[in-house]
Amino acid sequence: MRWRSLILVCAIIACGHSVILCQDDQDSLVIEYYIADDESSLASNGSERFEPPIASLNYLLETAIPVEKGKLFYQNILLLGQRFGYGITDALTINGGVEFFSTLNSDSPSVLIGPKYTFNDRNDPVKLAVGTNFFISPFASGGTIYSAVTLGNLDNNLTGGIHFGYDRFEFFDIPLIQISGKLRLSKHFGLVLDSVSLSDSGFFTVPSFFVRYMSRKVVFDLGFVTASGEGSIPLANFAVQLN
Repeated sequence: MRWRSLILVCAIIACGHSVILCQDDQDSLVIEYYIADDESSLASNGSERFEPPIASLNYLLETAIPVEKGKLFYQNILLLGQRFGYGITDALTINGGVEFFSTLNSDSPSVLIGPKYTFNDRNDPVKLAVGTNFFISPFASGGTIYSAVTLGNLDNNLTGGIHFGYDRFEFFDIPLIQISGKLRLSKHFGLVLDSVSLSDSGFFTVPSFFVRYMSRKVVFDLGFVTASGEGSIPLANFAVQLN
């Protein structure tokens, strides 16, 4: 009987389930198990794992993954970019913030308003989203309207998107193409890629690569952005899940 129970336990584990073994009053082996989904707190090596705290973003570019309903995060980019994201529903995310990069050129800071709607559950293997990033300042306004498709889970995914830029509601002729991805290497470390391409007289690509450190509530990114003939610029970022 115990050998058959052991075989059953191995089969359950092979199917990706978690097992609890105990004995009843008659000294018989009792098997209890539960189904653990892809975002379980149990890693494949048996150590405790956690969901990445900021799954809706790569570095700057959005994925099709929504912020979980009721969750709020804060992101700081080089101290000059401040962004918040909040899950209003399971499908609707609202991003907002202020950027002070423009003040380096003696311009006024801009305020960001960025709603995003996702058509699938955040744990589905394929997710589709549409959204906009609208920047407004005292003397200018503009932004992008985009659609994005994300393949994969919260840890490891690839996002493709198309962004249509506009200035005071006049659209630019050429869209931006987004290719982004995340790869989780271990419990605490991962890699992040953000890349946008612009096709005009040539094909101009601006990729950025980051090493990411994750804890349960905090994310740190350190990497660089590069452009043809312009060299590389170091970048840093941290984000905190506030609830």
